[in-house]
Amino acid sequence: MQPIIRITDYVEEYKTLVHDYYSKVNNIVYATYYQLNQDTTQYDPHYLQTYHKTGEFSGRKYKKIHMVPLTTIIQVLPSMDAAEKGVSFSYNTISAFTIDSSVKLVPHVGDISTFNINGDYVTWEVTNVEYSGPLDNPYYRCNIRQTRLREGFDDQIDFEYMYVEYAKCIYSITDATNFIYLMSRFTEVVHFLNSKSCYNHNLAYHIFNKNCFPEIENILNTVESLVPVGTLFMTHNYNTVVINPQSIFMLLCLPKVYDITKDPIFTFTLQTEKINPRANVYIHYKEYITDAVGSNHIQDIIDNALIEDRAMLLLTFLKNNTEEYMETYVKPSDDVFTNLIDEWIQFIYTNTCSYVSENKIATNMFEGVIEYCIISNKLISLLSKGGITLS
Repeated sequence: MQPIIRITDYVEEYKTLVHDYYSKVNNIVYATYYQLNQDTTQYDPHYLQTYHKTGEFSGRKYKKIHMVPLTTIIQVLPSMDAAEKGVSFSYNTISAFTIDSSVKLVPHVGDISTFNINGDYVTWEVTNVEYSGPLDNPYYRCNIRQTRLREGFDDQIDFEYMYVEYAKCIYSITDATNFIYLMSRFTEVVHFLNSKSCYNHNLAYHIFNKNCFPEIENILNTVESLVPVGTLFMTHNYNTVVINPQSIFMLLCLPKVYDITKDPIFTFTLQTEKINPRANVYIHYKEYITDAVGSNHIQDIIDNALIEDRAMLLLTFLKNNTEEYMETYVKPSDDVFTNLIDEWIQFIYTNTCSYVSENKIATNMFEGVIEYCIISNKLISLLSKGGITLS
């Protein structure tokens, strides 16, 4: 019997639109959410409650999540009340909001949320949780009411997280902070490499001291990176350019794929044919490779006398990537180029995306390409690490 293929699968199409498309384009309000930690909360099992909900005498513990997106928030409307003291207006303190399942946060009765309403931060407690239905990824509609936090509430927080909108995931506060700072730094580096000092619009090529380097251009096109929204990297991909595996650029920009079987002795060759027929600047293109013989012409590429020593430092680390090497490793100096190489070494060794600088630290095009590769690998590592589901 042949299988039946549905031409239009309405159920799967509905779920795809709702959870993969519509859930990411809602009007949202960012809130600080305190999820009740049921594992560490102490309460009376007979009454399912604590003496105080918050404060010094409360046994409740919470997980604090920053920047949680809340959708379909119900507006709190005033109501007229007639009592012994006369007719007065009061506010109905019962409201509701919705948490999408894509946030990967499951709300509980007793959770607390705070968000900004017309400049006033109001605290709300979740009194009931309704599910959208028997779907694979249900929505959570939370009924809330106003509440007060007693003094000492910060001592009830066990863990701290943050929701990163770009990755659509919840990370630990350390990883989320690093992710945001790295995205800001990455944007600064991309804008720097796209500026007039590093990019020639007429040639459609990155330049340094009126010289073009196809190896760097190829690296910028092939390195795995995470480009922020709205940031366009201006570059031209020349597939005919072959990257020599012993290139100094490969050593400093792509150390994980660099061939370390030979010691780097820097030489250059002159290429007679034009890479780009529109410009004569490519006639004397200098390609820096590592070879067994030759003289050192590294000063022709960049005004940095430390480039050869720092390349040897990175190569030594790649050859001896062991605990013994890191125990005796000391950063030679505190200049920009050395800081970038040291950041490369620390990242490859620990694979941690520690935050180094809020702004770009590159001072020229060559350092900018190295920093671009470092930040790209850190962001990819954070995305591969994945987010956290709080249930």
